[in-house]
Amino acid sequence: MTESIQSRPRPLVRKAGLADAELVAQILGEAFRGDPVMTYLSPNWPEFTTRLYYSMVRRFFLKYHQVYVTADGAGAALWLPPGVTFKSYPLRGTLDTLWLFFSKVGYQGYRRLQALGRYFTAHHPAAPHFYLNSIGVRPNQSGRGIGSALLQEVLTRCDREGIPAYLENTKSKNLPLYERFGFRVTTQGRLPDGGPPIWFMLRQPSTT
Repeated sequence: MTESIQSRPRPLVRKAGLADAELVAQILGEAFRGDPVMTYLSPNWPEFTTRLYYSMVRRFFLKYHQVYVTADGAGAALWLPPGVTFKSYPLRGTLDTLWLFFSKVGYQGYRRLQALGRYFTAHHPAAPHFYLNSIGVRPNQSGRGIGSALLQEVLTRCDREGIPAYLENTKSKNLPLYERFGFRVTTQGRLPDGGPPIWFMLRQPSTT
């Protein structure tokens, strides 16, 4: 008999450390291949997505101790705590990451990246919040509740501390998952230069 999703044990989630940087990058690299925003930035995205995530995780996200991975290596999530934005990215890391990006996608992709950054920044909430930058599950591991477990890991803290959570959603099919966890669309827009749609979503902490 097929096991139902409800009867499956919740995937175990832990905080990632430096030794997990490559694993997290591989998970997100697989998960975001074919993502509308990544394709918008460059059709060559699959060629270097894992390498780019590896650089970002090592140089920036791990510093704030909000990188999570499932115990079985099937899913991962990158969060930033309140008060931290990409303006906090170290200069050396910024230069290396931008050069990696430019060398792979060229001027047009780099120009689109800058436009995307300005567009995203304009929609970020002014109030302190936890920011979900990336969450992904290996394509062959979907349907196991991994995304839910990764979300719950931080949203429980948001509720406990009374802090909102925020994300940018790039796929309409993910809306039901985020809405089930209390996220609501604040703005639906479209990226510049005929880019794909984007949903900006905010979650207020639960008081129950």
